[in-house]
Amino acid sequence: MKTLTVYSTILVVILYYFLRFQFGWNNYVLSAYALLTFCLSSYGVLLITKDIVNNNRRGSVDSLIKILFIYTIILTLYTFYRGGYIGLLYSLKDYIAPLLIGYSVSFFIKKRNYPRLILFISFICAVVGAIYLYEFYKFNIMGAGSMDYSHVMQQSLNVFTNENIKGGFDPNVIFNRNMGTKFIRLPGPLSQNNVTGLCLAIGTVLSIATIRLGYPVIGKVLLIICITSLFSTMARTAIISTLIGLFIYISMVPRNRKLISTCLASFVILLLFVVFYYYYFSAALQLMNPMRIMNTLIYISSHLLQLLTLDRLYNVVFGSGFSYVDYKVNIFGPVLSSELFFAQLITMYGLFPLILFITSVLRRSFKLIKLEKYKSFYGPDYIIVLVSFIVIIMMLVSTIHESAMVRPQLFPIFFIFLSIISRYELYRDKNTMPRSALS
Repeated sequence: MKTLTVYSTILVVILYYFLRFQFGWNNYVLSAYALLTFCLSSYGVLLITKDIVNNNRRGSVDSLIKILFIYTIILTLYTFYRGGYIGLLYSLKDYIAPLLIGYSVSFFIKKRNYPRLILFISFICAVVGAIYLYEFYKFNIMGAGSMDYSHVMQQSLNVFTNENIKGGFDPNVIFNRNMGTKFIRLPGPLSQNNVTGLCLAIGTVLSIATIRLGYPVIGKVLLIICITSLFSTMARTAIISTLIGLFIYISMVPRNRKLISTCLASFVILLLFVVFYYYYFSAALQLMNPMRIMNTLIYISSHLLQLLTLDRLYNVVFGSGFSYVDYKVNIFGPVLSSELFFAQLITMYGLFPLILFITSVLRRSFKLIKLEKYKSFYGPDYIIVLVSFIVIIMMLVSTIHESAMVRPQLFPIFFIFLSIISRYELYRDKNTMPRSALS
């Protein structure tokens, strides 16, 4: 029952918009999402509260999770003070619930079943990729329009506008004026191009891990789907995050000949696809122009100085809480930036708390990676800890440009892998762990 609850939650969370709008299951999906989120969040609150009340220094909850939970509660209360009940509800839904869901998932699933959990998440990411590839081919190449869920999102979420489709200025519409072609980056099943791209980036790395976790054939199929659809999105931040993740994995895991051959096969398939339909991809390839990438980086750097002004010095020590619907930027709240989300993240959580969090995650991750390498000699536990670390790094890297990491569809994934690392920290001393968690 616990496993079914976990898998159902991951399915509904990631494919939330697609399930709602493609099949007309709006009320059913909303009800399932609310119920599953409430159940896992409530269980997470009980676990963490019980551990804090009992003052278990090394109980069932890692200290990092407890501190993060308490700090998020404090920021939520401050957001409630600024924004009333709207601010409170959005903070609970977008920031506290993902943390609690992530921890509950890592507790529900026993250590011996972590490979299956990774396989399932990579499978759902591949489903996202397959949907995107089909819609991409239908919309961009066949000219037959987008899928039903995109039409509904266009009306309710405004992910498309008439200007976008007509070729008005929009970052998701790229022109090649020499050939007279345009390439439209679709929002995809997660409602926004960069969010869909980051999901596929995560799926790419997780599918690679499944090859070493006992699912070589399935892993290779999932890898080809995820990496091909990822490059079809042309989400540059997600692609860069993937390349960083692949570099870390390949450099830290030996005997990767089969992996490299599978990656090469994926790139060959993608290359043939691009060559065959070059007329359509010629505009998209401009996104990877080094000068365009450099100009984007320069713009982002200048944007950082505009956002983090001297009146934001207090954000060095503590955060301003979270944003919400109809939030107006002010000195007592966070800045808003879709171009440089990391600046918004600093004002939300505070620079010093963020540095402490990142350094703590890095320190314990490196320690566990070294330990599991010694214990299992590149065995399953080593791969699980390593890929959890890589997913966290990739999602943090994505904040340099976009807010994809903190979207409700992906933020729980961040905390699932953070919690897996925290659980391994506790697994090191079996005498301090509850028997139910051992396997």
